[in-house]
Amino acid sequence: DYFYFTWDEWGLTNDYLQEKLVADLTATFPGKFLFYTEANMNEQAINPDLVVRINFSDISIGQPKTIHEEYGRGTSLKTISSPSVTHNSLYTSNKASYNFATTTVESKAILNCIIYDWADDDTVLTQQFSGAHKWEGTSTEFKNRNDIVRQYNNGTINNYRDNSNIQVPLKDEIAKKLMDICYKKAFKKIKTELELNR
Repeated sequence: DYFYFTWDEWGLTNDYLQEKLVADLTATFPGKFLFYTEANMNEQAINPDLVVRINFSDISIGQPKTIHEEYGRGTSLKTISSPSVTHNSLYTSNKASYNFATTTVESKAILNCIIYDWADDDTVLTQQFSGAHKWEGTSTEFKNRNDIVRQYNNGTINNYRDNSNIQVPLKDEIAKKLMDICYKKAFKKIKTELELNR
């Protein structure tokens, strides 16, 4: 479950988390336990020994934030040497800058887990598992403002880009990473509790 949203909010089937947990637990305890989704349990009128209930109470995908930084350098180059020209004509400027753009997306999630005894309705475990994910992408741009080069390039400025188009991941991709982070923590704890109760 994910609050009152359905799992297709993140491009997943509604039974995604249950089916994943059933498959992983079945592979972990072959022949020791039988595991069912809630729908399977109701269809077959099964009274289980233990119930594992997990749900995300929070999946928050942050907005992209970009920080720009620029580093510049400059110097004057001597172009001609002649006593017949003024002092200022002997030099021309040569400047360059390196621009960095760093985009980050910070996101978080909280997974709640409860394990309880079906017959006695006693709680075996109740715990929250939090997860955080920070995506970061960087682009760089080099600009050459050389007056000498500009004369030969019809007045244009040379720009060199590296990874200039930052592709921020889709919210579904980030959500799945968050789910995986929380789920791995919860699964480790669930596995331990089942080993103690078998």
